[in-house]
Amino acid sequence: MPRFLACLRIGLAAAALVLLSDVRSSSAAPEKSNLGKAEGYPVAPALSRSREERYRAGSFSALDTLVPPAAWPPHRSRCHCRCQRRSGDASGTHLGAERDALFRGIVAHYGRC
Repeated sequence: MPRFLACLRIGLAAAALVLLSDVRSSSAAPEKSNLGKAEGYPVAPALSRSREERYRAGSFSALDTLVPPAAWPPHRSRCHCRCQRRSGDASGTHLGAERDALFRGIVAHYGRC
């Protein structure tokens, strides 16, 4: 019971301290005027300037205009071993004898694909 009373006293003291102190709530959000609200949230002229506070909101909304889309070509396997020839892949069906021997050596050394 004494331990409970000690914890209760500490809790009440902490609550009283919070209530009696002059705590003012502060906003963590940036000012809208600093983000360029008056100018309609402008977009940065270059990607390197998009992190500036004035351009931050507008550049985030128009990120696709600042950064070109990354269109990667489809992945093409470069492994020409027996596993591809069994599956009927056209890239591994017609290999010259020298190339075939080379890939057999690579597969034998490093293991199957």
